[in-house]
Amino acid sequence: MEQRFIGSKDRGDSECIENRNILTFDYFAPSGESSRSIEPYFIVFKWTSWYVWGWCMSRKDFRLFKLNRMDRVAASDKTFECREVLIPDLSNEKIFPGGIRVKALFTSDVKWRLVEEFGPDCFTEAEDGRLLFTADYTDLESLVTWLLTFGEKAEVLEPAEVRSAIRHIAEETIKNYTED
Repeated sequence: MEQRFIGSKDRGDSECIENRNILTFDYFAPSGESSRSIEPYFIVFKWTSWYVWGWCMSRKDFRLFKLNRMDRVAASDKTFECREVLIPDLSNEKIFPGGIRVKALFTSDVKWRLVEEFGPDCFTEAEDGRLLFTADYTDLESLVTWLLTFGEKAEVLEPAEVRSAIRHIAEETIKNYTED
């Protein structure tokens, strides 16, 4: 099976979808690395990133793949018959089923990030001008990592285990910067 890398002179990115060529790539996900083959259907911009929506041949289901987690992307000469496919439901609830309900206060100068990443309805303005953010999150580690990117501009109210995890990381970080 011949493969050509996406973006090469002889085949543009959109041609793989238009010509119904199977895409192969290595994928890096929180659950680990894997090699995938998909039938690509849509290129989607959502949550500040680009994704490809396609039928994953190993999972036997439609999946969303973040482009910047894909490596060695290649279009094979092998083609596929178009399946009946609907525009993907990319609501946060569908793609990222919750499990952890987070409440946090953010300073108003990071409003742009909250809107960019979760939309304009993800917060309400508190009396002190801070933004009360509420959302469901899929896993503790990703949530803590995301919150830490805001530094002192975020204060987690709930859940307690997230507050505790951030406190622990802050204490360990201070140890790294304590002068002798």
